[in-house]
Amino acid sequence: MNVVLENTVKKLGFINIEAFVKKKLTETLLQDIVTYKSEISFYETKYKIDFTEFEKKYLNREVKEDFERWDDSIKWEAAIHSFNNAEQLMNTLQNEGLTNYHKQSDVLTIVNEKAANYYKNLQKENNGAHNS
Repeated sequence: MNVVLENTVKKLGFINIEAFVKKKLTETLLQDIVTYKSEISFYETKYKIDFTEFEKKYLNREVKEDFERWDDSIKWEAAIHSFNNAEQLMNTLQNEGLTNYHKQSDVLTIVNEKAANYYKNLQKENNGAHNS
């Protein structure tokens, strides 16, 4: 292993590179989960339905084409896919004992708290964009 990396990681307070990677992976995945969960909640609130119902109601040939809905559907579906992927990766790391969290409930508590704040910011940004 690279001595410079090992020394840098130790100067940051980690016992080794593996401990650093575990912490950073956990933080990255948690942030991704929070971000995507908030985006999903934003669209569910905006349309007052989940994505499956949205697809049935708005994304069929019988409904007049609406570019805002189409654009939202792409972003919404991407958020769902990315959320599921990040959550799956987090579960894998957790099951292998490679995160800072040992219980799923610890992760959910953190995600829900952060997601609520992120969601409020998303709403503010969206309201500001519509008011401009």
